[in-house]
Amino acid sequence: MTVSPSLTPYLDAFHKRQPALALEPPGLAPRRQAAIDRFAALGFPTVKDEAWRYLRLGSFLNTAFSLSRPASTISTSAVIHEAIDALVLPNSHAIVLVNGEYNPEYNATAPSTALPRGLRIRPLSAAFAESPELVTAHFDALVGTAESQHAFTLLNTAFATEGAVIELAADAVIDRPLQLLCLSTPSASPHAAFLRNLVIAGAYSRATLVTTYASVGDETALTAATTEFFLAKGAAFIHLDSQDQNATSFHLSDTAVLQAGDSHFSSHLFSLGARVSRKSVTVSLDAPGATAAAYGLYVGHRDQQLDHHVIMNHREPHGRSRTLYKGILDDASRGAFDGLVKVFPEARKTDAEQITRTILLSDDAEADPKPQLEILNDDVICAHGASVGQIDANALFYLRTRGIGESDARRLLTYAFARDVVDTVESPELRAVIDAQVRHALLNDAQELVS
Repeated sequence: MTVSPSLTPYLDAFHKRQPALALEPPGLAPRRQAAIDRFAALGFPTVKDEAWRYLRLGSFLNTAFSLSRPASTISTSAVIHEAIDALVLPNSHAIVLVNGEYNPEYNATAPSTALPRGLRIRPLSAAFAESPELVTAHFDALVGTAESQHAFTLLNTAFATEGAVIELAADAVIDRPLQLLCLSTPSASPHAAFLRNLVIAGAYSRATLVTTYASVGDETALTAATTEFFLAKGAAFIHLDSQDQNATSFHLSDTAVLQAGDSHFSSHLFSLGARVSRKSVTVSLDAPGATAAAYGLYVGHRDQQLDHHVIMNHREPHGRSRTLYKGILDDASRGAFDGLVKVFPEARKTDAEQITRTILLSDDAEADPKPQLEILNDDVICAHGASVGQIDANALFYLRTRGIGESDARRLLTYAFARDVVDTVESPELRAVIDAQVRHALLNDAQELVS
């Protein structure tokens, strides 16, 4: 088989890792080998692949990423500590990963409060050593069988050795948010971080996880993250995903969720940075009474590409899902939303809604919405819709008549459009954090107008 030159660095790097695979939990090595073999067969996606038709990966393919532990070019860790202090939520249980690595020095910055009963959170590397059977049972259990597998999920399975493993005991209610901070810092060459997170929520447990992706400096990096959620009966889990990496970075992440009966999963995704960003959320409502919601906001500037995919698989009766994604695109940025609600034959009484709306602030910006319904029984209530437009001229005129300048009026209306998604974050403290990030991305120095 002829191998494309773009694949060779990854195949060679995997071959060099073979001795290390023998030290991992039994059963992982075959999965990693199968993933790299499929990657070699599939290669990187192109615009000919339907799920990737709106994303241009030329800049990624032309970048040589280091797949080994990066050598930092920061002469002191003070800069990193300052960034961690600014980004770690003060009232959280946090794990910090820097360039894809867990370092106790940087985690000393995170809140040191004792974990409450019923919660266990630790780096994936620690779980490899302490709970090999748990890792083997869950690692790749969802994305490894997904039809939507692609080069980056396969590379993640092949290379990921770090991330977070979160376990909630039955009936555990965790009041403080859990946080995974993934920080990219300057290194001698562009580096790749492959992160794998596992979340196992026991029956009737409750918790919130915040994943924060950020950068120190302007250097190029690749972040490829995969998170797998397993929700037992009656569990309720909120996932808040904030991506605000620098304008030269590449970010590709997949979230896969498996829900038992009467469980609830809520995703709140904010895509504000990176040169190329692709975010995918796949939820399987696999038992009666499961409910799910997916909310997203993406803001594009310059030549950013922001690609979003949401799949709601309704497999059993009496399921309910809501999807709302909004995009704000300026300059020559491009944003895509590809959503699918699939109702299986057994999923009677399904109630599903999928809405995507986009505002274009520039004649050069481009939006590509693609909401879809696939309904295999007729005892359902399902709806979907999409809209792409500019700022409402009547609303703009109204603000202008109230003495607000055109530039500030446009920013006010744009912020109001975004606020619908920000307000889906129930926690006032977390909503304030996200609101500040959105204002910074959207309004710059006009914050006083919407205080």
